[in-house]
Amino acid sequence: MDIGLIQTITGIVLIIVGLVAANSAWNVFNNRAYSRSAEKLAPVIFNLGVAIVGIVLLFRWFDLWPLLIGLILLLFGYMMRNPLARNR
Repeated sequence: MDIGLIQTITGIVLIIVGLVAANSAWNVFNNRAYSRSAEKLAPVIFNLGVAIVGIVLLFRWFDLWPLLIGLILLLFGYMMRNPLARNR
């Protein structure tokens, strides 16, 4: 298997997983089941970051900005979701 095929498959899987998970997280967010807004939005931001990284891999668009935006969204969502990284 060549690297291009692996990148394409990984990109498609990441996009699908990221968008499906962001959609389900958005449904939970609109359900108003949580009390804190940061914890409600964190999975949405995290999974949008996953989807953006998947798009970058799929189109082999290794420009600095799309990859950087996706990774920043990933990190931001993870920091908001992870209670150890947040100051209480």
